[in-house]
Amino acid sequence: MRRVHSFAPSGIVPSRERLLVAAGIPAGQEPSPRVDALLAEAVSLFLREARPRGVEEEVGRDDFLAVLSDGGRDGEEAAVDRVVPRARTFSLFAATLGPEVGARVSSLFDQGDAPRAFLLDAVAAGAAERLSERLSGALLSRLREQGRADGETRVLAYSPGYCGWRLEGQRSLFARLAPREAGIRLGAGGLMEPVKSVSGVLVAAAAEAHRFRPDFDFCDGCEEKTCLTRMASLRARPSSEEEGA
Repeated sequence: MRRVHSFAPSGIVPSRERLLVAAGIPAGQEPSPRVDALLAEAVSLFLREARPRGVEEEVGRDDFLAVLSDGGRDGEEAAVDRVVPRARTFSLFAATLGPEVGARVSSLFDQGDAPRAFLLDAVAAGAAERLSERLSGALLSRLREQGRADGETRVLAYSPGYCGWRLEGQRSLFARLAPREAGIRLGAGGLMEPVKSVSGVLVAAAAEAHRFRPDFDFCDGCEEKTCLTRMASLRARPSSEEEGA
């Protein structure tokens, strides 16, 4: 079934801790009053400009494998390959903050206001990540209501361009999903427009199925290792906020 989601901007604002880290301030260190004020202003700008929405569609295992295999991977193994055999549900998705936020960031840069532009961009980047989290929570909540998930089930998003799923996979994903209701399209090189958009597949599986050893060939060149944080989060039961959109 295909679903169109809309979100209140206030529901996807990243936590203050995440924003400070994104702004280059080490964890545990308080920002200067000026940075704090600029960050609050950036959040206020985001709340005025963001128009978050998304499209999601459940597909069968074979349908998702077709999308995955048509991504120009040349036989390379991706992290999601290890999850697929143990997964229960797959749902393709694409979501965006809308073009207005990106336009305001560009405008601020053009005006020479780099600090405000940088912080607004940081807020938007974190909010885009939150879209994936909210969609994951909405799917998990729905599966539980339908009796298709138990207490051990977790939903995580896997996206082209990350963890071995090449960015070229966007084309097969968009060919199958066609997220026209969200106003998202692919530009040159498979990059999404509007820029502050996310896409991929939501995978419902037992928490253990989402855990893997980061020993892929592509792991050597990865500096962020966000997969470790994702896997650590699987130990906690999703909160009520994470289970709704």
